[in-house]
Amino acid sequence: MAQIIEQSDKFGRIGKAFGAGLSEQIPQEVDRHRLSKGLQNLEQTGQDLTPFQQFSKLASIPGVTPQMIQSGSELLKQQGIRSAYANKAGKGVKEEIYSPEPINSIKDVQFAAGQGKTRQAQQGPPHPEFGQPQINPNNPLRNEAIPKAPWTQQRLNQEVAKNFQDFPGITQPEAISMAKEAEQRELAQPVAEQTKDAYQRDVQKLAEDKFTNYLETNLQKEGKDVFQDVTGESLVNIKREMERDLRLNPNASIADTADKWAKKALELSKTKGKLSTTASNFEGRLNPTKRGEFLNSLKNTQKQFAEAGNLDEFNNILQSDFGLSPEGAASVAYPLSKSANEYVKQAPITTGVDFKNYAEKIETSSRKHAQKVADSITSNDSLLAIARTLREKDYLFNESAFFNELSENSDNFTQRQKDEISQGLTRDWFPNWGDILILPLFKERK
Repeated sequence: MAQIIEQSDKFGRIGKAFGAGLSEQIPQEVDRHRLSKGLQNLEQTGQDLTPFQQFSKLASIPGVTPQMIQSGSELLKQQGIRSAYANKAGKGVKEEIYSPEPINSIKDVQFAAGQGKTRQAQQGPPHPEFGQPQINPNNPLRNEAIPKAPWTQQRLNQEVAKNFQDFPGITQPEAISMAKEAEQRELAQPVAEQTKDAYQRDVQKLAEDKFTNYLETNLQKEGKDVFQDVTGESLVNIKREMERDLRLNPNASIADTADKWAKKALELSKTKGKLSTTASNFEGRLNPTKRGEFLNSLKNTQKQFAEAGNLDEFNNILQSDFGLSPEGAASVAYPLSKSANEYVKQAPITTGVDFKNYAEKIETSSRKHAQKVADSITSNDSLLAIARTLREKDYLFNESAFFNELSENSDNFTQRQKDEISQGLTRDWFPNWGDILILPLFKERK
């Protein structure tokens, strides 16, 4: 009997302890629930309140601790700073430029000493401006090389507000520091670009001086007397090719590159002298057995002018000294590119034409040729040379219709090609004596 009483007392003590625990835990759970609901309510309605009203509502939430009030006050302060910068930024920044942390984020704040600091922002490069016109890198008036004015206060405010948007966790001093660093980078860029341009000009002048010195030594002439052997246009083109050679071969020395192109200029001068002698030998050109040999010689000469970047001069010499027609000279001076040559080889021949639809079908066929050619040629191709090649292949080819079609869609052609269109629209396409003596009279039709 005594044992039974002892067991009853044991369970009684357990029940009493359990009841006491519940009595302590239930109020705590109620307080946490009230705190959570209060924070959620503040999160939903806080954006419509002033900072002071938000603070008052926060302080009145049941269960809020002094640490929470302190942390919440700091968050409200940062939010107010962000809003102020967004307002100062004006129209240059969207109204939602700042991204304030929600007030309920204090639930995630660790209140232990030293753990309440925000994360450090990761600073990145300034954002580039898109949609601006792109200018040649060597143009001194390109946007990157034009000196910039120091930022206005509004521009600085815009950058600060943007930093708050991009890095929500940064502080006000960090946002201001990042904005000032971005300003300094922007102001320093034109100085760096101008320094680079000055260096390029110095290298360019050094290369040109050495080139001129080598050329004058080789020709044994000075100054303007050099133009008697190499025209000014040729010199400009050769110097341009020399600079391109230096850019493509950064390990080459300036002296070696200048010497290389000075020798090419000398070779070009000698070639022009030989051309003049050949052109004056009219009796030699009358020999029909030498026709192929003579044409091959002109084609080899074309390569030397091409290396010097002066095919236009070669084209003019063929017309003035050798009496070739514009399209005849172009067919020698400007060989067809691979893409243009492939089209000409595959181009259909006009067939099935009767008297009734003769003119219409020939014109339609020639205009189609022009449309296909416009899609096939490169900037180095000659429209006159292509027209001559098409006429050799297709006896019914209509040059006038061909160039009329090209003239209606000439925006993407080079200036030389546009000039050729004008020549094609106005000239007589019958061969002259220069063409008859030098170029093939007939071509096999495939």
